This record gives sequence, C-alpha cells and structure tokens, in this order.
Amino acid sequence: MKNKNYWKLTGRYKIKDFYDKDLLYLKIKRLSGFELNNCFFYNYNWDDYNIKIDITVFWEEECNQAIAENNCEELINQSINILNYVFSEKVFFDFYESNICKCTDIERKEFISQLHISKSTNYYKIKQYNNLISNLDNKNLRIFYSCINYYNRGLQLYKLSIYEEAFLCFFKGIELLANSYIEKEELNIKDKIEKKCKDALEYIVNSIYIEEFDSKYHEELINKFKRTVWKHIDTKRKIKLLLAQYIKNDITDKINTMVRIRNKMVAHGSIISRRDEIIKASDTSFIILEGILSLYFFGQPLKKLLIKTNKKESTKLSIEVNRRFLFKI
Repeated sequence: MKNKNYWKLTGRYKIKDFYDKDLLYLKIKRLSGFELNNCFFYNYNWDDYNIKIDITVFWEEECNQAIAENNCEELINQSINILNYVFSEKVFFDFYESNICKCTDIERKEFISQLHISKSTNYYKIKQYNNLISNLDNKNLRIFYSCINYYNRGLQLYKLSIYEEAFLCFFKGIELLANSYIEKEELNIKDKIEKKCKDALEYIVNSIYIEEFDSKYHEELINKFKRTVWKHIDTKRKIKLLLAQYIKNDITDKINTMVRIRNKMVAHGSIISRRDEIIKASDTSFIILEGILSLYFFGQPLKKLLIKTNKKESTKLSIEVNRRFLFKI
C-alpha cells in the first residue's frame, strides 16, 4: 500500500492577553505541548518580553499548496477559538511567521512521536477537552464549530464596543443550538403535543358534549391541532424549549427581550437607540451561549472544563465579570 504524503504547515505565535495584550501564561511546562482538534501545539516558551508557541497541522497531499495552506490556517484558527472557550482568561494568539512543506507519513509519525509532552494539570484538562470534541459526530462537530466562532466573534466585537453586532453573534449561536435541539427532539416534542391535544379534546368531549371520547373518531382533529401547534414553534419558543432543559430559574422575560431586539434589528436594520438596552441584551446572550455550549455538547458545566491561565493583573470584559450562575449542574 502506498504511503500517504502530507502538507505540513507550522505557524508561530506570541501568546498575549485578549484584552490588553499583556503576557499571559498557559501554565504548562516549558518547551512542552499538547494536541487539540488535530493541531499540535508545542515549543511553548517564554522570556521577560514574550510567550511563544508553535502550532503544526498536517493535510493530505491530494490538493495543491494554496488550498492546503488555506485549510491548515482555517483549522489552526478554529482550534485557537475552541481553546479560547475553556481558558479562564481569554487569549490572543499573535501570528508572526509560518512555513509549509511536504512530508511523508513516516515523517509525520516521527514528528508526533518526538513532541515533548510534559504532564501537568492543564495538559490533562486539555486532553480531556480534546477527547470530548473527538467524540462528537460530524453534524454536532459542525454545529459546535459554528457556535464557537459566533462566541469568539461576539467577544471581539464587544471588546470594540460594537454591541449590536456582538449581540447578534451571541444570539445566532443560541439560535443554532435551539434549532439543533428541536430537530433532535422533534419526535419527543410531537408526542408531548399529541398527548396534550388528546387530553384537552377528551376533556372537552367529556365535560361539554357529555360524550365518551373516541380516539379513532377524533384522530383527524387531533392531528390537525398537532400540526398547527408544531407550525407555531417559532424562534422564541425553540429557545425556551432548549433552555428549559438547563436553566435553574425563569428567564422568560430575558428571552422575550432578546428575541424582540433581534427581530427589530433584522426587520428594520436599525440600531437600538438605547445603548444600555443593547449592552444588557449582549450580556445576557453571552452568558447563555457560554453556559449552554458545554452542557449541550458535553453534558457538563463550563467550570468543570475551565483551564486556568496566569496573568498578574486580570482584565475581563463586563460580560465575563457579570456572569450569572443560571444553569443546572
């Protein structure tokens, strides 16, 4: 069997704090690394002025260099976004150089086997996180990627005080999860609707018509009512059905406000005149998206996945400082 050949792209990055570009330490051993999302992070090192890390990706040689380079860069950026979600302090990977070359499968395996892995608390937490991501099927993985991208893009926009666009990013992530949940639970939800419809109709027939309920005779009416109810499960109701699985307390008013603002922005293309209202909606949507991502995909709260970083003076956005513990554990 012919050995596979690969494109090997290595990017080099300086690691900085997401907000003020100060030094931020990953709390892993010097010159060590880890694997995440088919990317290899290694040669982690620092001095008084910089913290650096290399990231290498392999791509099968079936495509030309330009396509391979683009695919590798996308995978690295995706992996950085995925990693940023579980860091206790948000991180900025400042790219400064890269190179791409061809290699054989033997050379790829040798590279992987020679990586310096120094086992630490953060190494094991990243490994656990990588295993959880690896266990997602292709469909859920694509949804996870999209939600993570909305999450990170929203943070970047919020940092720039572009609150309307930040809110829309966070909201789109929640909406994507809600649509995914409804699709996955469609049969169960329809069964519940049917049961409630049947109970209501049975009550009407028994108490008002003073007749015995005949399920065969009334089946057509039940099905019509069920289809009508299902058709009216709009975005707001989808989000409520999703969050009901995870939220401790009633946040109906917050959901209603988010959907109202989103509908106004989409329908009219207008910027919300009250700055405090859009900031509050951004805060709420961020808290919900961040909290629900790990619960929906991995079945555990984010605080169990958090990977601690080290920075002398912590800087956070208001949305991170003002997190609320809304979610079931």
